[in-house]
Amino acid sequence: MIPTMIPGLVGLTEDDKHNRRDDHNLKREDEKRRQEVDRTQPSNLQVVTEFQDGSVKERLQLDGAKVLPDNAQLYITKHPSPEMVLFKGGFYPHPAFGRGNTSGFVCVGAECPPTLRWVFCDVATSEMRYGSREDSEGQICGPWDATQDEQECVTLQDNQWLAVQLPNSEEQAWQLYYNGKDGSATLPAGARFMEIHLKRLPVA
Repeated sequence: MIPTMIPGLVGLTEDDKHNRRDDHNLKREDEKRRQEVDRTQPSNLQVVTEFQDGSVKERLQLDGAKVLPDNAQLYITKHPSPEMVLFKGGFYPHPAFGRGNTSGFVCVGAECPPTLRWVFCDVATSEMRYGSREDSEGQICGPWDATQDEQECVTLQDNQWLAVQLPNSEEQAWQLYYNGKDGSATLPAGARFMEIHLKRLPVA
């Protein structure tokens, strides 16, 4: 009796393995589809700081602050002026990165009517800016991505960001700069800066 049961048990085991593989593949496909939907969902950008970076005063000013577009520049503040609006943007297909990509990044500018603009790094200054397709030509436009963790922090060419306070800036405003590979950002003399992360906050 027992010998005749063995082939049946082996068959059940193989079926079980096959079903588990199918379930695993389905879960991976579902997760991939979810991530693709999440990538294209508009988001605000919120600053996250590390405990060891900057002074206590700087961390208080920056941690939890939001990014706001204004006059083609990206500012960081917890206390925006009444005419400023929150950054609202996300991953978007860019012609430089091939078919089916979502490696570009766009935002809705503060102008009226609202207009979709490319977000890019100015190669001469390391400043993050937004503008038309013509404005972005010759600048660093991607690839953009997000970290695969609970923070889902936005990256550009796998690198992070700087909050920069320019000397003699109006009301000591913080602006968003690109840190570049190996911290290669180009900053003006006398500028204060702090390394930051940008967390995506999906919005409707």
